[in-house]
Amino acid sequence: CATDLNEDGPDVPPESQGLFLRKFSSLVRGAGVAAVCGRASNGLKKGFYAALVRAAAARNCFTIFDTTGPALREALSAGAAGVKINRSEFEELSGAGFTPARLYAFYRRRQARGLRTMIVTDGPAHTYAASQLGLWKVLPPRLARLKSSTGAGDSFMAGFLFGFLSGCDFERSLKLASGAAASDCLTLGAGLIEADKALAYAEKARVIKVA
Repeated sequence: CATDLNEDGPDVPPESQGLFLRKFSSLVRGAGVAAVCGRASNGLKKGFYAALVRAAAARNCFTIFDTTGPALREALSAGAAGVKINRSEFEELSGAGFTPARLYAFYRRRQARGLRTMIVTDGPAHTYAASQLGLWKVLPPRLARLKSSTGAGDSFMAGFLFGFLSGCDFERSLKLASGAAASDCLTLGAGLIEADKALAYAEKARVIKVA
């Protein structure tokens, strides 16, 4: 078995926040995507995540967030292009129980602010993904064994972005995401995947357009 111990870090000083934002603005120049993942660090000033979104947008860089709470709400309000969260995080964000229809309605209300992709995972259950093309249901491949699901959400994000940056269509990118997550579940440790297994499981994933 694996045990994760995640402690809160120290507050990030204001001068370090400013330095990071300047470096981020430089790094996203010419980048295709910026993925902002994990819990917010302590001490971040209000507007920090909005500044990330604006800096990336100014350089035509797609921003996708896998976070929660005030940080996620701030990023969405600032015009984040993508969101990848789990079911409980969606329910916290929306203030209502998850249904595919509620996901799609939430997504469509925020399209005008710049949201282009919203994905809600649910562990081994179905994933739902909304885009400008509609609503999709992802049926993950079945696994004969499971070692650890820790980090599978991060691997899902990595697989999706691999497809996105490779020019794959939305359906193919979702399959690659599901394949990467499945491969991660076969290893003990977060984010450990094997390319051949990820690709093989991607072929076994099913993606169905539902709206």
